[in-house]
Amino acid sequence: MASPFSSEEAQAAKSAVSEAITVMGSIDFDQVPLVEFTDVGTLTIQWERDDDGVLLSFSGDGIFGFSLKKGPESSYAGTYQERNVTESVDSATRAEINRLSKNEDAVEAA
Repeated sequence: MASPFSSEEAQAAKSAVSEAITVMGSIDFDQVPLVEFTDVGTLTIQWERDDDGVLLSFSGDGIFGFSLKKGPESSYAGTYQERNVTESVDSATRAEINRLSKNEDAVEAA
């Protein structure tokens, strides 16, 4: 089966996966997020519940982006930040990932 990526895009996708593993290793989460590749090899990881969400994006260049969406009038574009993959997300984003990744039954019981 042929790859949907060019050789350059495939290398970027492999690097994006490696970067995501590095960053995700420092984040606690219970539920598996939505993980997708774009048609050019960018990896996105997303947690959403109701109108809230966290989006991480990795393009294989050593920099990752992340943003929060809080409420129905919010968008990911308004809170976008970038960091080196040797760093992690900030504490507010880490807490939001933890909250969004909790089992909904456990959240309702708390």
